[in-house]
Amino acid sequence: MKKYLFAGILFAVTIISAKAQEETLKPQEGNWGLQLNVNGLIDNLKLTNSESSYNTSLITGKYFLSESKVIRIDFGPSISSVKTMTEDSVGASLVGIDSTITNSSLYLAIGLEKHFKGSKRLDPYIVGQMSFGFIGKTKVDAEQREVTASGTDRTTITYEKDGGFAFGIVGTAGFNYFLAKNFALGAEYSLGYSYLKQGGNFSEITQVKPISGGITSDVVKGKSQTNSNTFNVDGTARIILSYYF
Repeated sequence: MKKYLFAGILFAVTIISAKAQEETLKPQEGNWGLQLNVNGLIDNLKLTNSESSYNTSLITGKYFLSESKVIRIDFGPSISSVKTMTEDSVGASLVGIDSTITNSSLYLAIGLEKHFKGSKRLDPYIVGQMSFGFIGKTKVDAEQREVTASGTDRTTITYEKDGGFAFGIVGTAGFNYFLAKNFALGAEYSLGYSYLKQGGNFSEITQVKPISGGITSDVVKGKSQTNSNTFNVDGTARIILSYYF
C-alpha cells in the first residue's frame, strides 16, 4: 500500500512540476536569445542595434547555461566602401572628380549575465563584459580630370592611414519584464572603462599626369594618432526588446 501511495505522490509531483515548467515565461537552460534597442516616441517607435564605443552597430546574442547564468556576446563587423563621382563644365573644360573611401572594423564583447529570482514576469540581472575592437586602415583613392579639346589632365591622390585598437570593461544592470513566454521588454543602464588608440602612420601620394610634359609625383608621410582613456556612464537607460528560443 505504501508503495502505491509513494508512486502516486511521485506521479503528482512530476505532473505539477511539468505544469509549472510549461507555465514559466522565462527562458531555460539551453535557450538562445536576441536583443534590440527600442527607440523613438510612441508614434515613431523603431528597433535598432546597440552601438560600440566607436559607433559600430552591434548584434547582441545570449545563451543560457542555466536559468541564472547567461553568456552574452556583442558582435559588430563593419565594412564600408563609399564612392562618389561628380562632373561639371568649367568654361570649355569638363572637370570630373571620382573618389573611393574604404575602411573596416570589428567589435567583440563577451561576458556573463547573472539573473536573480525576481518573479514570474520580472527578471532582474547584472552583466560584466570585456570588449575588444579592431579598426582597419582607412584608404582614399581620388582622381581629378580636366578634359579639354587638347586632351585630359589627370591628378590622382592615394591616401592611407593606420587603423587602431580598442579595449573596454563594461558593467550593466538591467531587467526583463516578460509580456509573454520568452518575449520581454526591459531596460539597461551601463557604465565602464574604454581605451581607444586610433590612427598612426599615414602616407599621401599625389601624381600629376599633364596633357604634355612628364609625370610628377609627390609623397608625404607622417604620423597622426589619438589615444583616449574614457570612463563611460550611460546617462540614459536603454529600452530593450528581447526574444528567446
